[in-house]
Amino acid sequence: MEWRLQRVTPPSQIVTVDEVKEQSRVDTNAEDTLISRYISAAVDMVEGPHGIGVLLGSQEWEYFLDRFEHVIRIPLFPVQSVDEVRYVDEGGTEQTLATDQYRVDTVSNPARITTEYNVSWPVTRSRELNAVTVKFTGGYDSVPESLRQAVILLVAHWYDFRNPVVDSSVNEVPMAVESILARYRVPGIG
Repeated sequence: MEWRLQRVTPPSQIVTVDEVKEQSRVDTNAEDTLISRYISAAVDMVEGPHGIGVLLGSQEWEYFLDRFEHVIRIPLFPVQSVDEVRYVDEGGTEQTLATDQYRVDTVSNPARITTEYNVSWPVTRSRELNAVTVKFTGGYDSVPESLRQAVILLVAHWYDFRNPVVDSSVNEVPMAVESILARYRVPGIG
């Protein structure tokens, strides 16, 4: 099954420059812009489909599928709500599926969408790419402190080791960061 994800709205910043400066024992404001870029890069590295599949702060996404599956599994976690399910019908018209036609399980990792009892998914247009779109809101209301710390540690590591090639005794990603992220990794992602 082919699928694709697209972020609609980004999350708010989950780690501040001051928190990273405290970790790195930086007392000046001279490199605040650099640290801010590192924070953005670290969050991008950790979250979403190219990271470990976790969504840190609250954000909106669209999940595209070529057709309905028996059970639709959203490959990001946590999912707060499924806001809309759209599809391209046999005639080529985009339709919005009524919410009483499906049920959502946001407790599972990954979140699941199935039809209601005695309901079938509608038929989508044959060979229509991205015929099904699931719009959802995901992310933590309150980001776990350990995930925030992983971002802070990663940024501090990048701040301390700025060269693209370093001594072989320095890990690419610190073991502490890897250990934290392993606990939150979404099955089937990263």
